[in-house]
Amino acid sequence: MPHRSPSVKALGFFYSLDFPKLISFQKTICIIARLYEGKIFGGKGMKSAIITGASRGIGKAVAYCLASMGYRVALVAKNEALLKQVAADLKEKHPSSDPIPCAVDVTSEESISSLFSKILDELQQIDILVNAAGILIPKTGSITNKELRSMVETNLYGSIYSIQAVLPKMKAQKSGYIFNVASRAGKTGISSLGGYCASKFGMVGYSESLALELAEFGIKVTSLCPGWVDTDMAKQNTSTPSEEMISPSDITKTIQFLLGLSHNCLIKEVVIDCRRTLIAAGKSSVKKT
Repeated sequence: MPHRSPSVKALGFFYSLDFPKLISFQKTICIIARLYEGKIFGGKGMKSAIITGASRGIGKAVAYCLASMGYRVALVAKNEALLKQVAADLKEKHPSSDPIPCAVDVTSEESISSLFSKILDELQQIDILVNAAGILIPKTGSITNKELRSMVETNLYGSIYSIQAVLPKMKAQKSGYIFNVASRAGKTGISSLGGYCASKFGMVGYSESLALELAEFGIKVTSLCPGWVDTDMAKQNTSTPSEEMISPSDITKTIQFLLGLSHNCLIKEVVIDCRRTLIAAGKSSVKKT
């Protein structure tokens, strides 16, 4: 009898059950793809990722990138309507990504713990966590306690809660990659962004400490520190034109590059500057004659 490949066996298995008559062609292909990856036949299964802040901006761009790379994605954000739109579009463009939209407030430790437990039960494994949820209130000396607390709880605590929720699983797997989307404002002070800087400096410090702690478990941690990225949040808070900002695709390409590095190569942080910012900094440092 001629040898049949696993993919041919999977197709034969489905047609023997007459599944194509019961479900759409698109879903059939999606399930076959997951079978081929070993989801049901006992293999390791599809690679999977959880992305916070996935309804817009950098988080949304990362979700599309990882889906296109063959990851199954769990999409986490506060805005349920936007989240469902992203999930529907992803399912159409990348059916095998089988997106899981999950509306939640990342500042709630209890909600994150409960939600991530359910997500991990569904995914069975977790290869990547991307913490991209964040807010910006442009104030320093005039910032209120409520405004400061809101940024710190979203930008820092929300990321820590998400990390704590996936760490037991990653440690058990002895693998995983955590990307913390920090900011250039987490590396240098900015006069009008004191509260935001405080939250992002905290993220960078926590991320570096975590990278040192988790290296022995085979888990990588990288903080991404970009300048102004072309997102709705940036457009609301800077006069820098979109064409002079960093593209969200620059962030996704950075993540792709980092994922392609060897197991023994650990990058704790990546600083990504805007050309415009460096030009301005260079000119201000030149002594006038």
